[in-house]
Amino acid sequence: MNTACPLLLSVISSLVLCSWGSSPTPSTCSALASGVLYGAFSLKDLFPVFSPGCSWTLENPDPTKYTLYIKFTHEEQVCSHLSPMVQPLDHYLPNHTCNRPEEGAEKASELCIPGSPFTFSHFDKNFLRICLSEQPLSIQLLPDSILSFRFVEVLLVNHDNSSLFACGVLCRWFEECLRAKDWGVLCGLTQTGCTCPETAARGKNDTVSNSIVPAGHDSDCCVTQLLPGSNNEEYPRPIPYGEDEQEENQKVKTQRPRSADEPAVYMAQTGDPAAEGWSQWGVCSTTCGQGSQVRTRSCVSSPYGTLCSGPLRETRTCNNTATCPVEGIWLDWGPWGRCSVTCLNGTQQRTRKCSSTSQADGECRGQQTDTRECSNPECPADGKWGPWNHWSLCSKTCDSGWQRRYRMCQGTGLQGYPCEGSGDEVRTCNEKKCPALHEMCKDEYVSSMTWKKAAAGEIVYNKCPPNATGSASRRCLLSPQGVAYWSPPSFARCVSHDYRYLHLALREHLAKGQRLLAGQGMTQVVQSMLELVSTKNYYSGDLLFCVEILRNVTDTYKRATYIPSIEAIQKFFHAVSHILDADNREKWEDAQQVAPGSVLLMKVLEDYIHLIGDALKPFQSSIIVTENLVISIQREPVSAVSSDINFPMKGRRGMNDWARNSEDKLFIPKEVLTLPQAADTEDSAYFVIGAVLYRTLGLILPPPSNSLAVSSKVLTVTVRPLTKPVEQLVVVELSHIINGTSSPQCAVWDYTKSDVSSGSWETESCQTLPTHPSHTKCLCNQLSTFAVLAQLPKELVMDVSGSPSVPLMIGCAVSCMALLILLAVYAAFWRFIRSERSIILLNFCLSILASNVLILVGQSQALSKAVCALIAAFLHFFFLSSFCWVLTEAWQSYLAVIGQMRTRLVRKRFLCLGWGLPALVVAVSVGFTRTKGYGTPHYCWLSLEGGLLYAFVGPAAVIVLVNMLIGIIVFNKLMSRDGISDKSKKQRAGASLWSSCVVLPLLALTWMSAVLAMTDRRSILFQVLFAVFNSVQGCVIITVHCFLRREVRASH
Repeated sequence: MNTACPLLLSVISSLVLCSWGSSPTPSTCSALASGVLYGAFSLKDLFPVFSPGCSWTLENPDPTKYTLYIKFTHEEQVCSHLSPMVQPLDHYLPNHTCNRPEEGAEKASELCIPGSPFTFSHFDKNFLRICLSEQPLSIQLLPDSILSFRFVEVLLVNHDNSSLFACGVLCRWFEECLRAKDWGVLCGLTQTGCTCPETAARGKNDTVSNSIVPAGHDSDCCVTQLLPGSNNEEYPRPIPYGEDEQEENQKVKTQRPRSADEPAVYMAQTGDPAAEGWSQWGVCSTTCGQGSQVRTRSCVSSPYGTLCSGPLRETRTCNNTATCPVEGIWLDWGPWGRCSVTCLNGTQQRTRKCSSTSQADGECRGQQTDTRECSNPECPADGKWGPWNHWSLCSKTCDSGWQRRYRMCQGTGLQGYPCEGSGDEVRTCNEKKCPALHEMCKDEYVSSMTWKKAAAGEIVYNKCPPNATGSASRRCLLSPQGVAYWSPPSFARCVSHDYRYLHLALREHLAKGQRLLAGQGMTQVVQSMLELVSTKNYYSGDLLFCVEILRNVTDTYKRATYIPSIEAIQKFFHAVSHILDADNREKWEDAQQVAPGSVLLMKVLEDYIHLIGDALKPFQSSIIVTENLVISIQREPVSAVSSDINFPMKGRRGMNDWARNSEDKLFIPKEVLTLPQAADTEDSAYFVIGAVLYRTLGLILPPPSNSLAVSSKVLTVTVRPLTKPVEQLVVVELSHIINGTSSPQCAVWDYTKSDVSSGSWETESCQTLPTHPSHTKCLCNQLSTFAVLAQLPKELVMDVSGSPSVPLMIGCAVSCMALLILLAVYAAFWRFIRSERSIILLNFCLSILASNVLILVGQSQALSKAVCALIAAFLHFFFLSSFCWVLTEAWQSYLAVIGQMRTRLVRKRFLCLGWGLPALVVAVSVGFTRTKGYGTPHYCWLSLEGGLLYAFVGPAAVIVLVNMLIGIIVFNKLMSRDGISDKSKKQRAGASLWSSCVVLPLLALTWMSAVLAMTDRRSILFQVLFAVFNSVQGCVIITVHCFLRREVRASH
């Protein structure tokens, strides 16, 4: 008998080892569990199949927020036969085991510690894996009670918001840990979010340094005794693993994830219900016959903070009226077709049809055609041509290339070439004319991208710059003169990385379960967007992305019933104002090729206004003013509207200059605010009235389909709930922003038009009244978005290739030639005419030459915004410097009169006045404006808006006045009897005075006409005047300082 027992054990072990060879695939031996809050598991739960290296892995959803606690109860037979181990992981790989961990992973630790009844641990890793030993022995000898004993408990605890259930489990573990102190057990439980009742420590190591630190919970509400026993007992009695009471008690310890994607089995029902209402039933799982539908609901409370009662997913059967199709039946095969060749071996086919009846209307399964080999007699001696193959690619892309194709001769002839005729064929292709050199756009490196050469009409695509993702495009165009040129690059499909990250942050906030957290997250998104758009460093695709983000923010506010703070509202409207800035006009035109973003932005702004208006008190109003918007929001009761609506309200503090001086008006009689008879007054007890005056929206919206253009600001009125139709009671008065327009018409924006990109202004809803030429008055029968459309004046259109006009080129050329001749003469006779006056004259000529060159360069439309702003700043500097050098000449004549000429000291002062003073003025202007106003989309000069032009007009006027005063003083000194006795000094002072008196008026007229010619291109008059004055100025300067100057004539 003693010999049979080991023999029997060896046989059983061999059978177990043989069973390993037929074990299931690794997928059944390695399991991954996610979403478990709390669970008590047995060997059967964790390992349905016992094989070497089997593992069970538990996922921690967020190690930064949650900690996985594990309690392992030692059972002698489990520890001796299976040797379970635990291993924390950063990532999950199913094909690795604890004994063969992946590279870089922590080593596994034994769960069975000798002499200890429990093992407590906690982990902050992404995954926790429990494994069996590599060679489990005698599995079949374990009784069922051992296999069903739940020896592992797992608990997921939130750091910040621990639930009462989690606290109770931790406290129970802690009490069991303290009772096992005599065994030398280290508790290893650290949790600051729970408080346990005071428990006396036992044993020689009676310390609670590892205990759960008390927090803000009451001690009597946090302990949940899940083990059986009397509540009055200090320690619950130990329960053997085989008792039924223990079995029933452990069944409620498995907490499944609160997710709509998995049925809520073994839910621990604690806390009050906090689930939202059910969603709509989903689509039926089948399109015909009987299927199933699912509906879900979500838990609003924070993750693992409060548990929701009841299931989160329901399923029901559904029956579709449509009957499922019945599979069709094949008919008999048809006859075999002809062989593919007439000689030697080939193939032939036959087909069959699928029957279609009232009972069988489905498709037939199987092949419709059948192929077999066929044999023919040997081919005759005379060969025959086979089929032609495909044409080759054309040898040229233009200017008549050629293509070739071939065919093969089948068979072999007895004499000569086996087949009659040619085996190849050639034809012409691409007969269109190749573009000439001037019809090709050359390679260019623009915006950190290389654009390859292309013919006129072609579009070239490129990757976006390194700081963005997407694709950029550029088209090669042809001017009316037949010269190809590149259009500006299109970045409508480029999105910067910063805006991508902002969108990812928005999605993270949307994923939050609580409404309050989602609303606060949207406020943070708006704050980040305002910081980004304030830099004005974005692409046209970023504008569309911003509109989409603002739409998501508004929708989230509405769904969460969250009302943002006053500061958050201000930031929202300021972000919209930056997006609608006039400097973004070209970017909006570029973005219009992809989507009507400006129209979508209008809708988003209206929705946001009504969201804010619903939170106002009755009769309360709010007004917000930004750089490009004036927003008014008020709430009035439907039953009694207090007064007529006037907008904008004058005299409010914080108004910008453009809003304070605006002549745009809106008048809505209170009779208009009436609900239709069919409306339910209980559901809509208050009107929310919003009015928005857009400063620049008319430039950004899609233009009308006809030849008209928006010639006024855009005024939007939105009222909810909708009012009944009115008859020409809404009075709108809009001022014109473009001079010289004709045929003004009042128009409203029609959202119902399907093709928004072609323009959706319509003029049928408003009547235009005869008014003053500077503004138009309208009577409209609806509340909508209003504007004035007008016919633009005929402009002198500049050549699209970027070359200046002919009058400008002639005027600048004549002036520059005269000054260059003067400089050449002075260089030739410099040793005879060297003096302070000559040095002043040379600096004066250089300032005029530089100004003329910059005027010609600034007329090019191919310049970027940064280059245009730089040209405008230098023009500002050289214009002022030319005035300053005329003042310097007058100052030099004054010093000559009073007899205080110190050459070195005076020369330094002359340089400071001629170059230093203009540089100081330009530096101060650029510093205050941050280059805003230097350069516009139409010209490279100071903007006529915002008052920046006074930075040139003011100093120039002061210089002219000072020059006139100095001239009067010098003239009195020269004419007085006790004046200058030295005739040579008197002659030099008189010559300087005469030169400044002649040159200064011409200089003022020249630069005044230059400014008008650059800023107003509608008439050729100013360009001709500039050409005349500039040419006369150059001739006068060379005449006065060369031909009439005594030193020059004496040096000949």
